[in-house]
Amino acid sequence: MMNKDKKKSYIEEMKGIFKKTSSIFVTHYQGLTVKQIDGLREEMRKHGILFKITKNRITKLALEGSKFKKLNNLFTGPTAVAFSEDAIKSAKILTSFAKNNSNLKILGGIMEDEPLSVEDVKKIATLPTLD
Repeated sequence: MMNKDKKKSYIEEMKGIFKKTSSIFVTHYQGLTVKQIDGLREEMRKHGILFKITKNRITKLALEGSKFKKLNNLFTGPTAVAFSEDAIKSAKILTSFAKNNSNLKILGGIMEDEPLSVEDVKKIATLPTLD
């Protein structure tokens, strides 16, 4: 259980991340092992992508007033989020990982101000990267 100060600092940390990023992808990770999650995190880190397991209720509070508040309804269950400046690379890594690990479920996302469905994320994953 988080105390009030920890909750406040978590909300501030999340708000800071929301301000700095241009795309977010929301996933469910239930059934993945710690080793699998660490492997995914490591792969994403190589490309400057932050993959973070979130606390739903508190994250929803941090979403208020951000350009990502449209994602509010995706924060249920065991949620992990990919924060990135390169939405294409992020989508590629997530869809590739999800193909090999059926326990990672992509729920949707947002790129700039555009909400994305699961199908949109898969389409983005087929685009050439910014590199």
